[in-house]
Amino acid sequence: MSLETLPSPELLIGKPATEVVKLIFELNKGRIVGGSLINYHYIPGKFRCAPHIDIIPEEINRLEEKIESNLRQNYDIGISSRLDLTEGIGHIPMIDFDCPIYPKNLAKIQERLARLSFDGESLKWVILDSGNSYQAYCLNFLLLTTDTDSKTIPLFAEKCHSILDFDEDRDNDEIIHSWWFIHSDSGDEMCMRLTNNCGKIKIPEVVAVVDNKSFQ
Repeated sequence: MSLETLPSPELLIGKPATEVVKLIFELNKGRIVGGSLINYHYIPGKFRCAPHIDIIPEEINRLEEKIESNLRQNYDIGISSRLDLTEGIGHIPMIDFDCPIYPKNLAKIQERLARLSFDGESLKWVILDSGNSYQAYCLNFLLLTTDTDSKTIPLFAEKCHSILDFDEDRDNDEIIHSWWFIHSDSGDEMCMRLTNNCGKIKIPEVVAVVDNKSFQ
């Protein structure tokens, strides 16, 4: 599958986060060697996780079964950004926003993501409603670890923050009033929730698809 044969945005709307992960693996078939799931318990200021659960491309179509058989009590399961690739270690670009569910917030996220690019790549993002806020995954670009993981994620975060800086909106409670953050357990990976086992409002689902051409 290539970007040219991606399902139309209308067919992605309403899909759960697990379907987004499957699509990323499919788009990078032959390149992704393996990834991992994370059992974690999160409360503000504290992120506790269990050992990672390896997942290989051959298992990706049974992702929900893998999650169900490994989900711990009082934990949620997320997908790690970190991937084993044929050319080394890479990461799925993912962002966990800290703003209320609100149409104006979603519109501003769409507009800002359309301005975000890496290495000249035209990026395609899916935005998900997580119940309390929004999440975003990049479908067609993987971050390659060049030196150490300690550099890859902060550089990604710095670039995102320069584009997704909503501080100017703090005087209007109806617009985004908090900047985005990334869940992390050790600083060398990102993690995005796939379940609602710990009382979350819902399993994240797709509400929008955006790329660099969306706001030209």
